[in-house]
Amino acid sequence: PNVGSARCRNKEDGFNPRVNLSYQIDDDRMVYAQVARGFRLGGTNEPVPVPACSADLTSRGLPNAPDSFKSDHLWNYEVGAKTDWLDRRLTINVAAYKIKWRNPQVTDQLGCGFNVYVNAGGLDINGGELEAIVRPAEGLTLRGGAGYTDSTLTEDLVFVGGREGDRAPYIPRWSYNASIDYTHPLTERLEGFVFLNYQNTGGRNTRFNPTVAANRYLPSYGSLNGRIGVNAERWSVELFAENLTNERGELDRRYNPYPITAATYVTVVTPRTVGLELTVRY
Repeated sequence: PNVGSARCRNKEDGFNPRVNLSYQIDDDRMVYAQVARGFRLGGTNEPVPVPACSADLTSRGLPNAPDSFKSDHLWNYEVGAKTDWLDRRLTINVAAYKIKWRNPQVTDQLGCGFNVYVNAGGLDINGGELEAIVRPAEGLTLRGGAGYTDSTLTEDLVFVGGREGDRAPYIPRWSYNASIDYTHPLTERLEGFVFLNYQNTGGRNTRFNPTVAANRYLPSYGSLNGRIGVNAERWSVELFAENLTNERGELDRRYNPYPITAATYVTVVTPRTVGLELTVRY
């Protein structure tokens, strides 16, 4: 097949400045603002056979297979506050951010079986985070947090069927977490501890446009993890369990029509895992 013989070379450079301003209101409260730029190099695509893939390329808005894809960059604008209250028994931290991501690199598999990278016009990302920490008694710490992210295309992206305003795939709108951490002296040299953590990831789609046939919806899921053990000056031992409820949270779901028998492939979180860990410090 005709896959082309010309070599493609890319040469790019980037500049990533970062500016952070903060103001200490008093010993327990401060506010801040920061601006930062990120940069990622572009790259080359694998050669694509023209006869076999031309129709699929045309249907995706490409006259031919691009030899390469450009670098992408983003500007991140963030403001927030870190505060302590009630003689530092309560901590509340908040942050809000806006990210303008230009030329994000997007990849997809053509119907002929080849992967191609292209650049989307841009993504606008708005979000916020809230964290609360409570210390109601000596050795006991309670934490809770929530995050919100809204990431949308700034213009149509025919290559993957995306439309202006579509939300970015695999990015949940909401996420939550909570934990309990308790330590208590057992003897003069030994300290016992218990830690329990829960994390929830919201539902998300696998495609920009949720109405396209290739899209799969990934439902929200939660993960409960725990640790219990003993600390000494030079060693520690702990029993840990991850995904205690054996949640079958889906990380990805793809339909592949190309094998002899077409199938849907699902990637899930690690199943319930229990283990014992011994640490020696010397």
